[in-house]
Amino acid sequence: MSETDTNSKSAGIRFPFINLEKAIGRAKELFDADQKGREMTLTAAFDVWGYSGKSSGGFQTVAALKMYDLLKDSNGGDSRKVGLTGRALRYFRDEREDEKKKLSREFALKPKLIAALWTDWHTTPPADPIARSHLKAERGLNDQSARSLLAIYRENLDFSELKSGDKVTETEPAQETSMPPGSPETSHILDRPAASFRPPVATSPMLQEVFNLDEGPVTLSFPSALSQESYEELKDQLELFLRRAQRRAALLARYEDPSYRAQREAEIIRRASAPDDDEGAA
Repeated sequence: MSETDTNSKSAGIRFPFINLEKAIGRAKELFDADQKGREMTLTAAFDVWGYSGKSSGGFQTVAALKMYDLLKDSNGGDSRKVGLTGRALRYFRDEREDEKKKLSREFALKPKLIAALWTDWHTTPPADPIARSHLKAERGLNDQSARSLLAIYRENLDFSELKSGDKVTETEPAQETSMPPGSPETSHILDRPAASFRPPVATSPMLQEVFNLDEGPVTLSFPSALSQESYEELKDQLELFLRRAQRRAALLARYEDPSYRAQREAEIIRRASAPDDDEGAA
């Protein structure tokens, strides 16, 4: 196996659904809300960004900021908290432009896939058709994701003023918990459809759990060996899935309510008779 093939597989297909400039803007909103940099609940962070507690956009934003190493999180479920990383706090507190630019270059190369492309392309990515072909044929992205990633790569180059000699830093690795390019807009991280990317080949035996509900069985298939990073991503995916299931269940219960159905039928009858009433009035 060639070094390029290994690099392609280890980098994966996930990438932030927003460019670095927008990600730093979102991080700045958290910093402005609490300049001491204390952790806050996920709900509080969503409020700062103007998202509802169940918004997929909020989860996509968390995932994107984590990929850039601007955000860290702890715990899970309702107790999950997020906070700015040490690098992010230093970026907002340091008024020296050269230091801020240095940190922005580090942020830009934190996402694994972008770092892998940087190794191959540096400041001169190929012409768009060639770059997109590489992303689709060798990296496994669909056309929309390839276009989005290429745009983000170029925008990050301009914003952070990356230079050919800049290298990917290995310290303080970012936790990448995303639902991709759905990841990136997660096409972009958290909410992209399964058909938008090529599923990876399982590297360990698959396990299966089956839960029987009144409506039918629920089947969950997963690799027997999960890294900590993959576990965190699975946790985020399941939390989002359960929120969606909760919304669907609430909507179904509403439509099954006899009083709601009667109200809807009355509204339909009223609207149907409205034109005749208007003609009679005329």
